[in-house]
Amino acid sequence: MNQNSPTEEYFDIVIGQAASYYGEKPSYDIEDLIQIGFVGLMTAVKNHDPARGPMRNYANHCVRNHIRRFLSKQKGWDAIAKIPYADKVCDPEQETEKIERLLKELSSRLLPIESRIISLKSEGYTRKEVCSLLTLTKKEYYDLFFSAIGKIEKNAA
Repeated sequence: MNQNSPTEEYFDIVIGQAASYYGEKPSYDIEDLIQIGFVGLMTAVKNHDPARGPMRNYANHCVRNHIRRFLSKQKGWDAIAKIPYADKVCDPEQETEKIERLLKELSSRLLPIESRIISLKSEGYTRKEVCSLLTLTKKEYYDLFFSAIGKIEKNAA
């Protein structure tokens, strides 16, 4: 008797749910959504009670809820991470020079990694790119980023 693993048996649920949320504004990588969907599937496998209904229905709900929670948290992170005046039209070269000058003045107060994060952000790198370059988690990135912003605001005034 050849029995499929839960990941193989309910793979279509994960792909279907990830695809249904892919393409929302702002768009997220399909791989991220699939990964979150698999976390939901593993939760369903672990917590399923056959007396309460079929596994397929429960897995579908768990996968969908994990993806929704991820998207909701991501919107929250995006709202927190929005830099004031980021939408203002300005000369990028002039702004980069201003940020570099400010970083030099505050270099003794910022950690080297905080300086690097602010520098990369001023050059136009996204959060994902910064995390990839510096091998940071999203939480580490935001902790360091907001620490640096706080120090800059405190000392620039």
